Amino acid sequence: MLSRRALTLTTPLLAAACVLPLNRALRDWSRQASFAVGRAEEDESRRAARAALAAYFYALGVLWDGAPLNFQPAAFAPGATEPTIRAISTALSEASADTPPRWATNEITSPRPTYEDRRLARLIRAADAPVQQLLLQLKTGVPAAEAELLTRIGEGHAVLLAGAGRLSQRETEREIMLALDALTRAIRRMPDRAPQIATGDAAPQPASLAAVFPP
Repeated sequence: MLSRRALTLTTPLLAAACVLPLNRALRDWSRQASFAVGRAEEDESRRAARAALAAYFYALGVLWDGAPLNFQPAAFAPGATEPTIRAISTALSEASADTPPRWATNEITSPRPTYEDRRLARLIRAADAPVQQLLLQLKTGVPAAEAELLTRIGEGHAVLLAGAGRLSQRETEREIMLALDALTRAIRRMPDRAPQIATGDAAPQPASLAAVFPP
């Protein structure tokens, strides 16, 4: 049995554990990756690849927030014939249709995976191979700074894949935060046409994604 002194010391710690800030590293990384990859391209196939990746990364943040995805396949990289893009579209369609039952909790500080965690894990596992292949394709013939940026994005997604079964855990959050820091530093090393660094809740949804994920 705990002594009165032990109870006195333990109670504030338990209370503090109940009010831990929400794990938002995954949302921040996904938003940053979406902005970082969504650069203008003249080549149609590269433009389609970038649009597909930007939409996918944005979707990760939407699902992390427990919000409806409302994915519109017809607006997603229209006319693309690339198998990798089709694979991402299929994964997003399945994630969009996979709506939580009424009993599912949206409490992402829970020590056990929530419904959103499991849905995200399924999406990340399904999309990792085509995502990595598209990133590899985009690295062909680009300047060193751009190649590094795409490499950091691929490494970040590998972190998500490795932690897919424990997304809400603080250890995973720290790992994603390290990936976010590496990605942010790579963005800052880009030349003048570098993508915007998206921070905080005020970062707007890019107009190009509005048709893919309508409210």
